Amino acid sequence: MSDTNQNLNRAHIELSSQCVLLDEAVGIRLSGFPETTRVDVTASMRDDVNRMWSSQASFRTDASGAVDLSCQAPENGDYDTADSMGLVWSLALAPEEPNQSLFAKTGLDPTIITFTASSADETVASETLKQLHVSPDVERIPVRDDALRGTYFKPAGQGPFPAVIVVGGSGGGLQEGHAALFASRGIAAFALAYFAFDDLPKHLIEIPLEYFKAAIDWIGKRQEIDENRLALVGKSRGAEVALQVGSLFPEVRAVIGYVPSHVIWSGIGDAGRGEVFAWTHHGKGIPFMPNRMSPSQAAEIFSKPQIPLTPMFLINLEDSEAVERVSIPVERISGPVLLISGLDDQMWPSAMMGHAVTQRLEDRGHPYVHKHLAYPDAGHMILMPYLPTTRNASQHPVTHQIYAFGGTPKGCAEANVDSWTQVLDFLRTAFPERDGESA
Repeated sequence: MSDTNQNLNRAHIELSSQCVLLDEAVGIRLSGFPETTRVDVTASMRDDVNRMWSSQASFRTDASGAVDLSCQAPENGDYDTADSMGLVWSLALAPEEPNQSLFAKTGLDPTIITFTASSADETVASETLKQLHVSPDVERIPVRDDALRGTYFKPAGQGPFPAVIVVGGSGGGLQEGHAALFASRGIAAFALAYFAFDDLPKHLIEIPLEYFKAAIDWIGKRQEIDENRLALVGKSRGAEVALQVGSLFPEVRAVIGYVPSHVIWSGIGDAGRGEVFAWTHHGKGIPFMPNRMSPSQAAEIFSKPQIPLTPMFLINLEDSEAVERVSIPVERISGPVLLISGLDDQMWPSAMMGHAVTQRLEDRGHPYVHKHLAYPDAGHMILMPYLPTTRNASQHPVTHQIYAFGGTPKGCAEANVDSWTQVLDFLRTAFPERDGESA
């Protein structure tokens, strides 16, 4: 047997851990290969609708026959910098897949990623990583109380816990992943659906803000919750309503807005009714930004195969008088505010609108801390860490048109990791542990 074959028999992939929570990076090291030889490494996994995702990168081993992905950039591949999780965020849907949807995570079962290493076109080592989307000691409790629809995630321990209510954007439905990860980090979390789920309204039209107040009251009454440490977390249209609800109800002690808006927009989902209210309060529709886009401007925007909606929003935001009328009174929020946006957001101008929120807070003398994280190479889809970020356009579940999100895969991946770290730090600072608290 040749020395090369003997070396390959010793080749293996070392993971720093084979089972981690979704937000934990894993070290990946190759060893036992011939020195200064090329090794091709691939990652593959199936999403929750059984579609295959894969990525690859090629490395040159060092004098000891090893490669450490955390400090060595690939010679070529689907990413180009030293990054132990590069093969994970660069996972891409196979080109033969017929649809434009994002990585599909419909439940909370672990994701299994298989890494393989090949040399001279021969697969010589493999290893698997299990990513947990919720900690095993978190209790999942479906909520069907009165009109409320959602899922409550209770952390391990007795509390009293800080809590977050998590609301999604214009896609509607019930999205549990973000809330599950909060609870896995010791923060009680209520994933709240508000339309397009169960017996809730089908469209984002005339959603009463009292519904969100009911959710605030529900979680505040739980014995393991510290009602004085309650935050709202929303994304996109969910950030819009989180800021609005936070301005109305002093029980909300902090707001986190992913790709937010500083103004109220119209409802969506029922084209036959024209422009309609998205939100109501005390039975009355909340005024929204009128559409001032001309037919020719609309035709140009919607003619693209991947529709960038940001130009439409920018056209409407030129109406400064309307902006003033429908701006969210964020200065009334009874606590700190954290905003997260992408400077290349093609869905709507979240960075500009996030800046407008912070500017209003400053101008109106808001007495609490506020912070705006604007990521230069990120788009609209700033999500949880270590998920694939290679899909920058997708078919919308309500309108069924393909919209552009913006950002680069690397930029979005970096934004996901950094923003999640800063969200947890923000909540720890806003809601310090109480004496004697049981985690």
